[in-house]
Amino acid sequence: MVTTTLILTPSAQSKQSKQSKQSRQVLICVSLIMIFLSLLPNTSRAEVQAFLNQDTAYIDDSVTFTIETNGKTNDNPDLSPLKKDFNILSTSNRSHMSNINGKTSFKKSWVVQLQPLRQGKITIPAISLGSEKTSVLTLTVSDAPPEIAAATKEHVFVEASVSLKNDKPPYVQQQISYTVKLFYDEQLLEYEMYPPTIENAVIEQLQQKEKYRLSRNGKNYTVIERDYVISAEKSGKLTIPPTIVKGNIRAKKKAKQPQKRQQNPFFQNDPFFNDPFGSGIFSGSIFGERGKAITLRSEPIEVDVQPLPAEFKGNNWLPAEEVVLNDSWQKKRPTFRVGEPVTRILTIEAKGLASSQIPKLVLPQVDTIRIYPDQEDNKNYTDGETLIGVNTQTISYIPNQKGTLQLPEITLDWWNVDTKQQQTARLPAITITIEAGTGVTTETPSPQKQKANHTDAVMTKKTTSANNSSFLLIVGILIGLISLGFLLFKNKSILLNLLNQYHHKYQKFLNWQQHKQTSPSQKNLLKRLQNACKQHNAQQAAHYLLQWAQQQWPEDKPQNLGQLADQLAAGSTVIRQLNQHLYAADADEVAWKGDQLLMLVNAGLQKKQRREKKLDDSGLGTLYPMR
Repeated sequence: MVTTTLILTPSAQSKQSKQSKQSRQVLICVSLIMIFLSLLPNTSRAEVQAFLNQDTAYIDDSVTFTIETNGKTNDNPDLSPLKKDFNILSTSNRSHMSNINGKTSFKKSWVVQLQPLRQGKITIPAISLGSEKTSVLTLTVSDAPPEIAAATKEHVFVEASVSLKNDKPPYVQQQISYTVKLFYDEQLLEYEMYPPTIENAVIEQLQQKEKYRLSRNGKNYTVIERDYVISAEKSGKLTIPPTIVKGNIRAKKKAKQPQKRQQNPFFQNDPFFNDPFGSGIFSGSIFGERGKAITLRSEPIEVDVQPLPAEFKGNNWLPAEEVVLNDSWQKKRPTFRVGEPVTRILTIEAKGLASSQIPKLVLPQVDTIRIYPDQEDNKNYTDGETLIGVNTQTISYIPNQKGTLQLPEITLDWWNVDTKQQQTARLPAITITIEAGTGVTTETPSPQKQKANHTDAVMTKKTTSANNSSFLLIVGILIGLISLGFLLFKNKSILLNLLNQYHHKYQKFLNWQQHKQTSPSQKNLLKRLQNACKQHNAQQAAHYLLQWAQQQWPEDKPQNLGQLADQLAAGSTVIRQLNQHLYAADADEVAWKGDQLLMLVNAGLQKKQRREKKLDDSGLGTLYPMR
């Protein structure tokens, strides 16, 4: 057996000790770095927290729920889980970015005003913000003690009432007057009123009345009154929920202050986030004075709504106090000519109805005149007590035969809620005389050629216009040549400039002539357009219609169907319907009918004229006779 003994010299021992010391130093440095890194905030993901400004509340109180994050995000919190136990009164958010010693931090908060819907312990679930979630919170809600409710009512209270016509139950869609009054003294700092949302009914506010003073139980109050009209959409019992008023009144500070929310560790040194909305809508007045948040409710009201009466035989149910029909032709009767459109403005004004409840008039058709409904406009106004709806309908008439004819009367049945009887608004029949149009022969056409004459009259007018343009252009060139000869003796430089200008115009004229020879004729385009309408081919109809219009108006060519519709004096609705069909998502599935467009092109396209604009202006002056 051989034994080997390792003997370290003093130099080797020293080297080993030095290496061991270096290893310990490296280990200590690594440990310190890891400890330091563990103390740094985690910036790899956003931290999301939630807080309540108090953990107890009365049933009529509002509480502030705040969500905060230290990460930059474009997401918004999903507040839908809160709707189970709370009314969400308002939401707001703020962002804040700071740079301290070269280090940038970003903070964002969402502040939500909540009103509890029930008493007891309410759990506020975790709210999602992107991939993160807040913690679960608990709020204890109890009923307000009687002494607190009585003390509040001494300073501010709300009343609601309805007014029924002749104190009888209203009909379906008949307006019900609904009035809310807020009484308050100098203790009220601010308020917000929330009208009820009514199932199966529409509520609209009228103009707000001025404040006034009123004495109640020996005490003076300031009163804010708001008037509404309600229209029930179905018969039976209509329940009008309470109107809610939220506000802030002065109150003495209690010994026991409401519990404040805890500070977020990573926001505690930022004054912006310590109380981002401390002076919110209900935390104090606009002058910064703090008070007690209150919630008031009016009493709910029930109204019996009657169905349609059996005595009413009209096509459209219109329960109103008054209905008036007006016609723009009543003051000034226009001149009628074959092929030229005439505008008529019909106005329905209904007292006690919204304009959306007024139906479109049904106009009787006449064989020798084309009728095209065009623009329609709805407006509402009020006389302070009742809503008045105004429906304006613009109609275009295009006669296609010379002579005298009678336009039938226009009627609209409605129900008088005062007399409980059916009435009819009328525009009497009108006898009109149609003169021959420009470029149309005065001879009465034979039955075999009557249809062809409508198109030939338009083509004759356009051809004459084109020939006149060519003649005027040639005359202009001759005058220019004579002027050039005269200027030859005066100034050669001016002569050269004029020669260049007229050469350019002549070249342009030649190009136009060449284009005219190569492009399809108006007659051929019209035939193709008519065939496309008869075959109900929307694509081909739009193509040929635009080409036909461009040849008719070379000085102002429409580049698309929208521009063409804007230029027409009548029939713009037909063109827009074709344009909408072409770009509709279901254009391949829904069939397009070319009958109306065929009628329009057979009558001829007419551009807007100043004379017609004056008719519009004069007609619009009679739209509001009841004001």
